[in-house]
Amino acid sequence: MQRLFCPRSIAVIGSSGNVKKLGHIVSKNIIESGYRGNLFLINPTTSNILGYSTKESVSKITEVIDLSIFVIPSNSVLKVIEELGEQKKVNNVTETTYAVIISAGFKETGQAGSELETELLELASSYNIKVVGPNCLGVMNLAKDKYAFNGSFGFLPALSGNISLVSQSGALISVMIEQAQSLGFGFNKIISLGNKGDINENDLVTYLNTDDSTEVIALYLESFENGKDFYNLLKNTTKPVVILKSGRSQIAKKAASSHTGSIAGDQRVSEAFLDSTLAVDVYTLDEFFDTLNIFRRYQNLDDNKVVVCTNAGGLGVIALDGLSGLDLDLQEIIQELKTDLSSSQPDAAGINNPIDILGDADADRYDKALSSILKTYPKASLLIILTPQVSTQVDNTAEVVCQLSLKYPKATILPIFIGGEMVKSALQKFEDDNLPYFSSPERCLRALNNLWWFSNYMKSSAHNSLTINSSEFETITKEIDRNILANSRILNFQAVSTIAKVYDLNLPRYINLTNKDDLKNIFNVLGTPIVAKSVSADILHRTEKRAVVTDITNIQQIEEFLKNNHLQDTIFQESIQKGVEVFAGIQLDENFGQVLVVGSGGIYAEIMDDFALAPLPKTVDQVREVFAKTKISKVFNNYRNVPLNSDSLYQSVFNLCKFSSQFPQITSIDANPIIVTKSTAYVVDLKMSLIQV
Repeated sequence: MQRLFCPRSIAVIGSSGNVKKLGHIVSKNIIESGYRGNLFLINPTTSNILGYSTKESVSKITEVIDLSIFVIPSNSVLKVIEELGEQKKVNNVTETTYAVIISAGFKETGQAGSELETELLELASSYNIKVVGPNCLGVMNLAKDKYAFNGSFGFLPALSGNISLVSQSGALISVMIEQAQSLGFGFNKIISLGNKGDINENDLVTYLNTDDSTEVIALYLESFENGKDFYNLLKNTTKPVVILKSGRSQIAKKAASSHTGSIAGDQRVSEAFLDSTLAVDVYTLDEFFDTLNIFRRYQNLDDNKVVVCTNAGGLGVIALDGLSGLDLDLQEIIQELKTDLSSSQPDAAGINNPIDILGDADADRYDKALSSILKTYPKASLLIILTPQVSTQVDNTAEVVCQLSLKYPKATILPIFIGGEMVKSALQKFEDDNLPYFSSPERCLRALNNLWWFSNYMKSSAHNSLTINSSEFETITKEIDRNILANSRILNFQAVSTIAKVYDLNLPRYINLTNKDDLKNIFNVLGTPIVAKSVSADILHRTEKRAVVTDITNIQQIEEFLKNNHLQDTIFQESIQKGVEVFAGIQLDENFGQVLVVGSGGIYAEIMDDFALAPLPKTVDQVREVFAKTKISKVFNNYRNVPLNSDSLYQSVFNLCKFSSQFPQITSIDANPIIVTKSTAYVVDLKMSLIQV
């Protein structure tokens, strides 16, 4: 992909002398960006554009064209792709070349456009031409490189930097460039994905992860092209990847045969997968830019402790509020630092954290306070808050901050200078010194929290073993195959009970009867009370169909149940009386693969909406971590002196994950409820949906 961003030669297909046309704008942008490779402007009716002699067609060019940028009507694109392919053949070019299709009129317009796009991609592929777009803004390389260029119809940014931006929206790119510049930073490489017909986010992350001039990767996405590949890339990237994904408010898809499917909506799944990678998943444009702002300078924190130094007590309190819900915490101020601060600050100053050096603090007072803090905590995350007041020396204080950032390179120094025009020159100083600055404590802390999360992301390499022998595997496979051949949507209870036995899933004791005369012995076997339950594969939700009755204590209740349910489809279970109901499910997501869902269980599981999601596979310890994200997990730790065997729960869910990974014929699993008791975790109800053939 080097020739896409650093092309030795560029052909603009549809260059124009008309200043209002995109062909003119793109050609001018390439020239004004200082591109030093060979530039060919293609126009069959004009001999000279912007001082360049034009070519009638690409067939007139005798050298390799690394990059072609199309700004012609969509119905003419295929003809020129054909010409480019033939030109490659004539010149014996076998290497990959690239085509950026700025032109619109493809799949975004409907069926006819979609068919045209498919034809375009097939034709380009036959000539080893990789396509960016169609329907995109273009490509920019703003690095200090001989072949750097602005191959788009967007403005050339005034600032460059170490962050490369990949955006599915072309229109947002201009906004992002302007917003980044307002915060004092720029981008390294910028690419608009458009329709993602060929090149997508996976290709770009792969390339940018090896690009020497890119230190941070920024992504704005509306969809994931291949979620499983994307997930694997993000788990193994060596650089920070900050992702803003739109569409979070879309209504989750429902899967009629599975609670898990309705719980694990598209957005929840994508967030769960991103949370299990090194990617920093952000939710708003402000958080996107603030996080990029901090990552461009800092990419590691030693701990989560924060020191706040301010000349405005109210903003110190606001900073405290901003910590709520984050993984950051205030640094406890040791006595040595308190003594040091007391000697250099007024008596009325606050020497706890936040450190309030009062509204009349000048640059010298800031210098003494900040120097004391950094001498004590040379790796501190230090928020420096300033509001202009009568005696405030804004620019001199900014100089103090910049000097200290050089003296203490391992500290994370974050100025928050608030005051509009009164702090403008100070912010320019920070910009010149490549020091990220922020407009509020809350935004700064949110970005710092993302940096702390990234710094401490740990990939677990431990694996918990659960092995089954070949005969057990064969037995389960035969049971599943029989159900599939019978066109069953739900695995029958015989197969489920076999799986439960092999995978150490603790089902409550049960019996199934074929003769009503045997009912009289049922309480002798299972005790009292018992549960009657239909296990018919036709019934998806038993409670709604009156296919389950609990707390049965006499034969009359059983007979009443059997008026609406067949004996041969009924099992009778012991009743698990004391415990906490939880939910565990596994859903096959069409984009990302298998996802685990855990949380509060029972008939109100979906209403309670207390769930956490994570991609598979999972270890036992990782299952524990997923449960820790739910509210129901708080009752596991001897809540109100009621001990629960949560270890049995985690092991059972791990075993379910293991089963799911070994038998892809199962598309979803609902274990609801699992009742966690003092002694063990009982899988009271287990439903498995089958792949349809």
